[in-house]
Amino acid sequence: MRTLRNIKWLPILMGFTILAIAAFQFYWLKKAYQREERNLEMRTNMMFRETVFALQGAKLKLDKVLSDSSATRVFIRESAPQKRKFRNNAPDQKVVNLVDIVTKKVK
Repeated sequence: MRTLRNIKWLPILMGFTILAIAAFQFYWLKKAYQREERNLEMRTNMMFRETVFALQGAKLKLDKVLSDSSATRVFIRESAPQKRKFRNNAPDQKVVNLVDIVTKKVK
């Protein structure tokens, strides 16, 4: 008689267990989806930012940005790749600082 009572509770216990597993899977899949969505958004934002910076650098014709302890130096490309101007402490120092900050953050 006692084993008959236990058998009556088994389908209810199995149903509860299946519901618990399904709830945990739903929670886990939801969190994994949110995590992957954040990851994709961060990667696409970073790639977009890098593309914009590359286009801005191409538009400004900046070849390299080098930082020195004495001053910020920028190499500017001209029409011929052999000729380069070296500008130090230029009047447009804000642009140089912006490019320097951007390259540090990208690295």
